[in-house]
Amino acid sequence: MIYKVNLDFDHALLKDNPNLLNPKYIKEFEYIFFLTNQEDALLMNYQEYQIEYLNYLQSNGIRIPKFAEKKSNYTNWWGDLSNFEHVKKIDSKIFAAELGLKYKLCPTDIEIVLNEEELELYLDKQPGDSFFYRSNFGFSGNGNKVLEKGHSYSLRYPGVVSKKLDVEKSFGITLNLKNHDYYIVENHTTESGAFVGGELLSTDCIAKELNLDHEIFEKKLHSIFKILSSELDIETIQFDSLIYKKNCGMIWYPLVEFNCRRTMGTIINELSKKFGHGVWSFDKWSVGQKEMTYVDIEKELSQRFKKNILVTSPKSSKILTYFSY
Repeated sequence: MIYKVNLDFDHALLKDNPNLLNPKYIKEFEYIFFLTNQEDALLMNYQEYQIEYLNYLQSNGIRIPKFAEKKSNYTNWWGDLSNFEHVKKIDSKIFAAELGLKYKLCPTDIEIVLNEEELELYLDKQPGDSFFYRSNFGFSGNGNKVLEKGHSYSLRYPGVVSKKLDVEKSFGITLNLKNHDYYIVENHTTESGAFVGGELLSTDCIAKELNLDHEIFEKKLHSIFKILSSELDIETIQFDSLIYKKNCGMIWYPLVEFNCRRTMGTIINELSKKFGHGVWSFDKWSVGQKEMTYVDIEKELSQRFKKNILVTSPKSSKILTYFSY
């Protein structure tokens, strides 16, 4: 089995081309394959990795795959595109909004807009000045935009628009639709929704945030699982969910969007199973860090956060990532 870490999955959906290849997306985060690898796999790699980095990961119990030449008979690892039209339908923000409105799993003021004219009509009829737009396809905040009335924007249509919410907590729920096994990962994000890290989240923590009895929250959650099992012909799905403030209370927005692929939550779950509960963080490289050894970077971060650290990104990456536990 030869794997390709097709992090250009969402770009393929956006461009309506299952054969699209964008090595730029793949190269920056291809290394996440190492962090979850449990087998003697072959990886069709687009990034070259220094032996110092591979040895560092191996010394921490990470299983490094063998590297394979680029061939046509690979298996997409990040997301399966073999049933392209079906995956494209479920992964779209519009489909999630339609399902959310149908089952009252989202705010009622959400609206699907096909062009700028429809967006302007929506903004004109809504009270308030701040709104949030999400393009139909995109990931990690790409295609998202905070809108203010009276300003013009260059947006990618179609998409979904709603009032801007005062988000307290954002999380992704990965669900096996056959047996309802699941795990929840809290997403640490920027205002535009760009992912900058996360950690595993318990249902008890969410219930407390909503001021709900734990059993009541669990029943609500499993009722959503039943709905999704009846509506989605797919084995595993990840759906984003959030909690927002309104009139001094906390409101649950259960269904924001779907991901028909692995997510960064997958990586956090695997790291947590291996090292214990922790936080996976995205950061900027500080001055001089790339000249340090991985062990020295680990020590520096460990002293700063008073936790054990695993440096997860190679020094060739633009973004430093690490797991603190």
